[in-house]
Amino acid sequence: MSLPPRARGVKVLKAVSSPLRLQILNLFFDKGSLSYTELMNQLKMNPSRDAGRFAYHLKFLLKANLVEVDSGAKKYYLTDLGKMVIDVADRVENGPGQPRRLDPPAAAGAVMAIAIWQLLERTRLGLLIRATSQNAEMVHALGIDVGLVRSGVFGIGCGLAALGGVLAAPLVTASHGMAASVIIDAFVIVIIGGMGSFLGSLIGALLIAFVQVFGNYYLPDFALAFMYLVMLLVLVVRPGGLLGKEA
Repeated sequence: MSLPPRARGVKVLKAVSSPLRLQILNLFFDKGSLSYTELMNQLKMNPSRDAGRFAYHLKFLLKANLVEVDSGAKKYYLTDLGKMVIDVADRVENGPGQPRRLDPPAAAGAVMAIAIWQLLERTRLGLLIRATSQNAEMVHALGIDVGLVRSGVFGIGCGLAALGGVLAAPLVTASHGMAASVIIDAFVIVIIGGMGSFLGSLIGALLIAFVQVFGNYYLPDFALAFMYLVMLLVLVVRPGGLLGKEA
């Protein structure tokens, strides 16, 4: 039994009110059909931890007739209604005929990267941070409170982590374990870029982002393996990282 137009409209609005469901619709819009596993990999979800939450949101989209499943190919895809919803959302956000703007998290990330680089390279605090990381005993001998410098760095790091969480929460839905995958990515990025090298970390982040996007698009089952393979290759060629100092 089909729902009246008003009830269907309410159901569609409820379906797109969740950032995760809207992200799923955007993935289908950009990539066409995706299997259950491919979709979870694209969303960077843990199959054992996030399976229940993911299944709930996908089932909601199916009931709202925004997504359908091809039983033979076992792949999901957007319905005509789903495509219309994404098109309307894009027009509302950017205006008719306007290209998609830079995502706020990407813009904020670029601004913060430049700000941190300027802080480290062009301020007295940045000089103290770099000196403390290289030779804390000498800095202490010069009368600088090394503990205060380290506490300040820790506070800045906590602030950046909080900012990252605020920017990422609308895209991936906030949860207690959302930092687990980020910690792994950060570890790999630092190893690739080199300990103590800010520019190396930036290069490592861009490299890992490219590898993850490439892997998730072409070989989603091996996307995570590609990231560790890149880290292994860098450690074989340069054990200290791309821009880190050799031991």
